[in-house]
Amino acid sequence: MDLSTLNLSTKDRELLKKNGICTVESIAILNPTELPFSKQKSATMVQNARNIIASKSIEEIRIGNEEVRVICREIDPVIEKSVKAVLGLENPHNFIEISDRTFIITPKWGAETSWRRVVLPHIMKWKYVLESAREEMLKGDAGLSLDPSEITEFARRKGFEGFWKDVFEDIKGNEVMKMAITTSLFSTFDEPVHLAIVGPPASSKTLARDIISENFSSIERIGGNSTRAGLVINYSTGELGSIAYADERVVLADEFDKIPKGDVELIYELMSNGICDVHSGRVHRTIRSRFIMIATMNPKGDVFSEHPIDDIGLSPTLASRFGLIVKTDELERPDRLDLFKKKFYMGNALKKFSLYFDEWVKLARRHTPRIVASNVDEYLERVNEIVETLGSSPLRRDNRMGEYARNIAFAIARAEFSDVDDRVLDLAWEIIEGSVREWM
Repeated sequence: MDLSTLNLSTKDRELLKKNGICTVESIAILNPTELPFSKQKSATMVQNARNIIASKSIEEIRIGNEEVRVICREIDPVIEKSVKAVLGLENPHNFIEISDRTFIITPKWGAETSWRRVVLPHIMKWKYVLESAREEMLKGDAGLSLDPSEITEFARRKGFEGFWKDVFEDIKGNEVMKMAITTSLFSTFDEPVHLAIVGPPASSKTLARDIISENFSSIERIGGNSTRAGLVINYSTGELGSIAYADERVVLADEFDKIPKGDVELIYELMSNGICDVHSGRVHRTIRSRFIMIATMNPKGDVFSEHPIDDIGLSPTLASRFGLIVKTDELERPDRLDLFKKKFYMGNALKKFSLYFDEWVKLARRHTPRIVASNVDEYLERVNEIVETLGSSPLRRDNRMGEYARNIAFAIARAEFSDVDDRVLDLAWEIIEGSVREWM
C-alpha cells in the first residue's frame, strides 16, 4: 500500500524512503522507535498505518458468549500485528487462537470478569467503527443515498418474488416475463443475464420498459436506429453509437430485430465479452462496454403463427447471446378490461416506486453469493436436457446455457442478499423452464 494513503508530507515520505520504508505495511510492522521521527510522531504514524491495514483486512467481527471471532480476508504477519494492536488483543486477559483467517479470542481462566469489563467493550467499539466506515464506503462506491443496512432489511423482507410482484403490479399475466426482467436487473455487468422479450403489440412489452426506465437509474433506452452512428459505431466516421456509451448500464432496446446489419456482429461480441475490435477503412479501435441487455421485439409478421418458435426474429448467433428469451401474450378479456378501467380513472401516469427499489438493485449487484446448494447436479442435468433438445432451434439454447444457468441463479440469490441454495436453484429452473415452455 503506497505511503500516500497516510497523507504524509513530501518531506516525511522522502525521509522514510531514504530509510528503506516505502509502504504502509512497512510502517505497520515496525515499532515506533524504529522510525526516523520523534517518539509521539512515530507512534501516531504506526497507529494510523495499523488502523488502515486492520480496517481493510477485517471482514467481520462476531461477538458471542465468552468468545469473539475476528474474520479477515487473509492473515499475514503485518495483518496479525495490526489487528492485534487495533483491537487490543495482546491484553493479558486474552487467550488467542488463529485458525483459517480467523482470530478466536476467549478469556483466560479466572479472567472472565476483567475480560468482559476491559477487553469486550474495546472490541465492540471497533466493531461499530469498522462497520460504520464500511457502510459509508459502500454508500459512496455504490452511489447510495439510503442506509445499506435498511436496504438489505427491506430486500430480505420482500425477497425476489416481492420485487417482481410489486414493481410489475400493473402488468397482468406474463409472469415469466416479469421474473425474467427481475433476474436481468439483479445480474451484474460481469455476469449479465441478457433478456429478449418477443411479443405482439399490446402485450405489455412497452409498459414493462416504461416501468424500468421511470423507476431505475443507469438506464439507456435505444431503438433499432437510434443515431446516425448506428448502435455501436459509424464505420465511415468512427462516431460511436449508443451502446458504446452504455458501459455499466441497463440497455432497453426496442425493435431489436431491426438493428442495422453492420452492428449485429459487434453487438453480440459486446454482449459476450464486453469488448469488440473495429477495423474498417480508416477506423481502427477497440470498444469496451459492459452492459445488461433487455431487448424487446415483435414476432415476424407482428403476430405469432401456429409455431411461435419459428417467429423469433433473431439470427441463431444473436439468439444464443441471450440468457433468456421469453414470449409474451396479448391480454385476456378480463385483464384487458381491468387495464381499460385503470386507464379510464387514472390516465397514463406510471406508478412511481420508493427509492428503496432502485438502491436495492444497486446494492445487490455488489453482493457475492456462495454456492451451498445440494442439487447442483440435478439443476445442470435439467439445463443440459434443454441444450440437447433446443440447441439447433431458433431459440439456440447451446453450450452457453452452462454460463447462463449460473448467472440466473446468482442473480436470484443477489436479489435476496443470500446464497445459492436448493430453493434458489429451483426458482432459477422455474424461470428457465418457463421461458422455454412458452415457445413449445
